[in-house]
Amino acid sequence: MKEDLETLLVLERANIIAKYTQAHPAGSPRDPWEDAELSRCRLTDHHGFRQEKEMPSPSPHEAKQLLQETRRADNWEKMLQSWGHYQVRGQLWALLLDTEKVKSTKRGVYEKVKEQAQLFSRDIRQIDLDVNRTFQNHVMFQDRYGVRRWATARA
Repeated sequence: MKEDLETLLVLERANIIAKYTQAHPAGSPRDPWEDAELSRCRLTDHHGFRQEKEMPSPSPHEAKQLLQETRRADNWEKMLQSWGHYQVRGQLWALLLDTEKVKSTKRGVYEKVKEQAQLFSRDIRQIDLDVNRTFQNHVMFQDRYGVRRWATARA
């Protein structure tokens, strides 16, 4: 009985991983909430979440707040430009942390850990369920077994 349960869990894990690693075939059926082309899902708010209907115009108070947020963002951009190039912050952190040295000494470790997690993790089903219900209305995560959801699941 215990072996049957473990076999089922292994098969379920393999099925979930296969769905993430295989491309979604064109024209294959999708659940309505997964299909970004539906007219009810085309509208997104300023955070990237799909909305069922058009957003109402902002109230005067909301418009003032939005203007203030925009000005603050502009000020931050100016400040960051004078501090250093914002576009290269990833490279800057890589230099500060000396990641090339760490990568060279630990070559292949990350890939091994990913493979082991796919083979032996008992939590893949729960992770899949959690990733599915977290931000399912966000533009970046709209494809059920898409690359971005898979990257989130592997984290």
